[in-house]
Amino acid sequence: MTTTGTDAYEAIRAHHWALGDGLTERANAVFRAAVDRRPHEPAVADFVAYVGEEVLPHAAAEEKTIYPAVVAHTHLGNLLGQMHHNLDPAAPEESAHHIDCGHEAADPELDVRELRPAQRHEAVFDAYTDLAPGTGFVLVNDHDPKPLCYQFEAEHAGEFTWDALESGPAVWRVRVGRTPA
Repeated sequence: MTTTGTDAYEAIRAHHWALGDGLTERANAVFRAAVDRRPHEPAVADFVAYVGEEVLPHAAAEEKTIYPAVVAHTHLGNLLGQMHHNLDPAAPEESAHHIDCGHEAADPELDVRELRPAQRHEAVFDAYTDLAPGTGFVLVNDHDPKPLCYQFEAEHAGEFTWDALESGPAVWRVRVGRTPA
């Protein structure tokens, strides 16, 4: 039996809905326990177990299988960027990004931790677009920016550098550069 792109999409979508329903059910159980002044610990433990046993393994599996497809299909990189913009479409426009050019660092620092998630990729790509060949900046983030690297590979293959400087658990720093002309 051959799986079409539409079949795969529907399967992914159905599984995401099921995961979302599972999270909602467990969050509501925590809420009901608190409102009813019952012990909430069992509901919290069930929520945490569900996230650890279902949601996080699913996210890790997607990262290993679906995200790399971005590298092979440029249009998926564009879709990934659009996805982040769609997370918060009603958000008011803010400054695209802030680059802090410290005197001690060779490269300016782009700290996106205080931006809304929907604005982070746009800020990074704006900063990248402004780079002269052979220059770079240090991206500072509060989570592993691996999906962003996939998007760079899809949209700027061979034109950028990506050097991990610090890998969590609280802060990730990556030097993003434009290759020399």
